Amino acid sequence: MTDWPDLALLELLVTIERTGSLTAAARELGMAQPNASRAIGRLERRTGLVLLVRTHSGSTLSPSGRQVVEAARPVLEAAGELRSRLDDLARAGRESLQFAASQTIAEHLAPRWLAALTTRHPSAELGMRVTNSEAVMGMVLAGVMPLGFVETPQVLPGLSRRTVHTDRLVVVVAPSHRWARRRRPLTLDELADTHLVVRERGSGTRETLEAAILAACPERLPQVGPHLVLSSNVAVLGACSAGVAPAVLSELAVANDVEAGRVVVVPLAEPESLARDLQAVWLGTTLPPGAAELVEIADASRSRHA
Repeated sequence: MTDWPDLALLELLVTIERTGSLTAAARELGMAQPNASRAIGRLERRTGLVLLVRTHSGSTLSPSGRQVVEAARPVLEAAGELRSRLDDLARAGRESLQFAASQTIAEHLAPRWLAALTTRHPSAELGMRVTNSEAVMGMVLAGVMPLGFVETPQVLPGLSRRTVHTDRLVVVVAPSHRWARRRRPLTLDELADTHLVVRERGSGTRETLEAAILAACPERLPQVGPHLVLSSNVAVLGACSAGVAPAVLSELAVANDVEAGRVVVVPLAEPESLARDLQAVWLGTTLPPGAAELVEIADASRSRHA
């Protein structure tokens, strides 16, 4: 015999030995007696052993059956320990989760996702590392984090991905800037010819902006550099509202400042060019339970706000 005996069948044999009959064992395990008898019959045919003594008054274990039971007991105990360990690991995966997220996601989306996860698992220990998209992907590829959320248009090879939200970048200026009063939509060609306040390289926001400009007017991008490079959305927005230069940020990141009148959104002639997918990324094909649950929450949140 080259295949493994079924654990449920071994449990049936052990229960027959303890209860004294096939009928009693099948009843205790919630099996129909004919099904239990047929299952043992199949094992007998596979092994060439007689495991039950069948009489008109019932079926009991044969001598060979009792020997199989003696061998099966430690196997079932080990299987029970393995199942318990797997349950513990799955529970730990749901109750403890470390992940990384790019700034826009960490500041404007992840808090809502974490609140939903905490509602399901009040004792969960959660930790989020906030950095730019390039660094997030590097940590996931290195195995430092099991899960990451990024804004970049290009996900590194070797990472699995799933879109969890859609987002759009917008152009914002200080209320005193001349663009705040313009009536004609701004073109990407004009944007390419403007010194901006931008995020650092590796930021998904900057990569999305540069990819859009490069696609629309590739000859302009090398000629006009940024006016100021800052490493956080808050810093970029602050410099923009102070009148340093226009900026391009997620509509999620600018919403409060737009509402408060600190910055003004400049209409763009090609708004679809600055749309982007926000994605969960992980290494391999399978996520740990807690990480998988967070991705499901994020995806469900996208569906509700679509």
